[in-house]
Amino acid sequence: EHLTGYTAKIGDLDFHLIGFSVTLHDVSIRQDAHPDPAVAVIPRLRASVQWSELVKLKLVSDFQIDQPKIYLNLTQLRKENNDDIPVQKKGWQQALEDIYPLKINLFQINDGAFTYIDTDPQRPLTLTHLFFRANNIRNIRSPERVYPSPIHAEAIVFGTGRGEFDGHANFLAVPYAGVNTLFTLEKVPLDYFRPMLSRAHLSIQNGFLSSHGRVEYAPTVKVAHVEDLAIDRVRLDYVHSAASVP
Repeated sequence: EHLTGYTAKIGDLDFHLIGFSVTLHDVSIRQDAHPDPAVAVIPRLRASVQWSELVKLKLVSDFQIDQPKIYLNLTQLRKENNDDIPVQKKGWQQALEDIYPLKINLFQINDGAFTYIDTDPQRPLTLTHLFFRANNIRNIRSPERVYPSPIHAEAIVFGTGRGEFDGHANFLAVPYAGVNTLFTLEKVPLDYFRPMLSRAHLSIQNGFLSSHGRVEYAPTVKVAHVEDLAIDRVRLDYVHSAASVP
């Protein structure tokens, strides 16, 4: 009910009195304007007490999402971009928190996948085997540019590349969470960006990108420090035509 512009459906729900946990099965989320395909399919979401925090007298929850699949295409993205209500005000956080009565302190994604299709269905931008972990989310409010929650994420990028993030976050920062993390990208194929670059009259063929550095993104600071960036074996052409002349 908290979601605006989207509808969620739960296939089945189990409540376990022993362990005080709840498990949602076969969850799907669809954009109301363009319901097919679903923007998210979650085979299993489990929420329970984070028992390791009870020794610290903290009653908080542990959320684990297994094998979620997130899908977005150009039509759905344009609808989102043109919407008068920004994405951070569409109730996603409130909807997630309402699943379980305790505040989320540990959040994990196991073997997730993300797919975006631009104009060419044969060249989807995909992240697969995505693993994400964030702990200590419910830390007391921290001073500016202090990030108390350790985070780690890794994924296969566009089939053959690899990405990894390792750092810290402040999930209680307002109006949105802040992160300070190291990143590594290895052998990310660039050919998949061809549909998007074509709108700028650029044609790309082959090529791989590797880079590492640090990103700090928070309400009061936005910094990207790239220590190195390598593009290997790429062909990039500017396509000049009568239609492209102002």
